[in-house]
Amino acid sequence: MSSLRPVAVTLALSLLLVFPPSVTAAGPDQPEITDGTGDVQVLQLAWPDALKDVRDQIDQNASSYDLVKGYVLGETRESFQLAIEVADMDAGLAAPETESTQAASDKDTPLLHADYRASFTVKGAAYYALAEVRLDGEQVLSNFTLHTDDEEGTLVGNLSGSVSPHEDRILFHIEKALVGAPDLGDTLTGFYLTSGHGPFVVDQAPDAELGDVAGGKLTQPTYGADYGFGQYDGAIQPAFTLAAFGETAGEAKTGEAMTFHFTLDNQAKAKDTILLTTRGLSGGWSVLLESNMVALEPGANTVVSVDVTPTEGAGKVGVLIIKATSSLGDLSRELPYTVKHDQAARSGGGDATGGGDTTTGAGPSGPEQSLTDEEKENKDSPGIGLAAVLLGLLGLVAVGRVRRR
Repeated sequence: MSSLRPVAVTLALSLLLVFPPSVTAAGPDQPEITDGTGDVQVLQLAWPDALKDVRDQIDQNASSYDLVKGYVLGETRESFQLAIEVADMDAGLAAPETESTQAASDKDTPLLHADYRASFTVKGAAYYALAEVRLDGEQVLSNFTLHTDDEEGTLVGNLSGSVSPHEDRILFHIEKALVGAPDLGDTLTGFYLTSGHGPFVVDQAPDAELGDVAGGKLTQPTYGADYGFGQYDGAIQPAFTLAAFGETAGEAKTGEAMTFHFTLDNQAKAKDTILLTTRGLSGGWSVLLESNMVALEPGANTVVSVDVTPTEGAGKVGVLIIKATSSLGDLSRELPYTVKHDQAARSGGGDATGGGDTTTGAGPSGPEQSLTDEEKENKDSPGIGLAAVLLGLLGLVAVGRVRRR
């Protein structure tokens, strides 16, 4: 996708208009960006001979790409959080299977393959936060990174983040040190959103209708409202606990989910919206939080679950970090979980004892089937073969001694 960035960036920058700034942030109730639903269209930036089933897959999941809101969800002295909401992220996953989605399934393509970008400028430097999301049933594979929003698209750093398909929300946790350490007096400007699939741009917000660019049919997108940094309240001290509720380690076979639980307890004197993100696991691990934003009244507590599923590409062992961040002030807590992948179950979905799809019944299925029972017994008993070799050597030694006499 890096080779496509210059085209996408040039197109976006040539279309966007700057609106007068507003520095009020009120989260999802009064977001910096709003966008109408039903305006998803495919703008193809590359691959002129792109396969039809890819475009059909986008159409199948149109509401998953349909951007609705973008907003600064919270800020602390050290970090801030950006949120993107779409119309209905998992609608396509529950839709009846069509010929095109069946074809995609046969090619091991996830039912939803979407890239979500939140672009913004801080202290004169342009950035975009990128969430690469792959949904397949209840499995969620995601990766969160921060890049410079220019022709190079240089990677600035990895981010923690989370995806909540049932709440239609993507959440980025951005350390201020990565974007020049903004604080009181600094402003987040040039805020806009993009959703897409590889070289396809599917929606932009706010107020963008991509349409037929070649035919000149295009409604120019604009920037969302600006956000003024320094809106965290140091007078109300955040106080909450994050603790495991049950096991902190688990092991599962490919495709099987491990479910962990943890508790959040708001001990502050004010309502706190605690933001949840994850990091630590490499590609191949599906992580699905029950929710990525939990609002707690003073003294209230709750239990949250997270499902971790190893796919074929997962490593043998990993550490998942749950990060909880207060919206009241500069307080974050982390909780580690150790997860292991039982890779013995990879062959055909069967287990090591021969269950599942492995063939053990009648009919030839390979060279092993032509062996006699005696040959199989000898093949499976390396000790017997070694003993036979040793007896043979002893026999040769004995013959040599007789000959010498």
